[in-house]
Amino acid sequence: DSCGACHPTNSFLFADVPRVDHNHISVPCVTCHTPGKYIYKGVNHILTNDNCVSCHGTRGWDVIKVDHTQITEPCIVCHDGGKAIGFSANHIPTTTNCVACHSTLFFKPQIMVDHRDVTGVCFDCHNSVRAVGKNGPHIQTDNLCEKCHNTNKFSPADTVDHTSISVPCQTCHATGLARGKGAVHITTSDNCGACHFTTAWPPRELDHNEVPTTCEIAGCHSTFPATHIAANVVTNCGSCHTTVTWLPPKAPLPVTVAPAAFGIQSFGGSGRRSGAQSGGRFGGM
Repeated sequence: DSCGACHPTNSFLFADVPRVDHNHISVPCVTCHTPGKYIYKGVNHILTNDNCVSCHGTRGWDVIKVDHTQITEPCIVCHDGGKAIGFSANHIPTTTNCVACHSTLFFKPQIMVDHRDVTGVCFDCHNSVRAVGKNGPHIQTDNLCEKCHNTNKFSPADTVDHTSISVPCQTCHATGLARGKGAVHITTSDNCGACHFTTAWPPRELDHNEVPTTCEIAGCHSTFPATHIAANVVTNCGSCHTTVTWLPPKAPLPVTVAPAAFGIQSFGGSGRRSGAQSGGRFGGM
């Protein structure tokens, strides 16, 4: 009822209001501050609800605070580096969805990192400076973390993309870090890639240069095929055969056998006879 707080005492014209003492107003701002009545949001005003006192004081329109709960448009509308603070020069590449990582109460530290809004590569952050990177026992790889890890956890790795690894197979597969030779594996060096693919264990081919013992000791060619001649005469495969081809056998033979026994006309040639059988086996991994 304190009319004098707004109206002059020498006039009953209620329209003649030289000032408004907002302390005496008990209705929301928007009751008066609507288009065509009293000053309202300008054309450059950001999109908000109509609770003016969330950001403005009653003595002027200058923003005294920003209640982000009253804002109805994306962060970047203000946080563009012009209207309000935006991305710093060393900010990692991301979308403009600030709330994916930051709170509306403070920028730093971020409350989380939603990797779905990160547009750079993992190593932009995970370089042991900005965020945790490869630890000491990590095998030598390139910096494409996403090839093996996901964004929910580092360990265990989802998979191992061997194209990213820059050390020999035995660094992992002969030290207990990863599956190695099984109990029935033949005797070989530790150069896994000589016989195996990085996508599967079954051998692509056997590189005999990696077998340091004779054929029969290695545990591969331990039996002769049924069609083998004079199986009880010699047990050293290398006496007759090479690791490149089974047939024809090399000359001279340690036993007297006619070439016709092999279905050939002479010894010492090159090439494999069609349908030749080795009778060997590969040890499993």
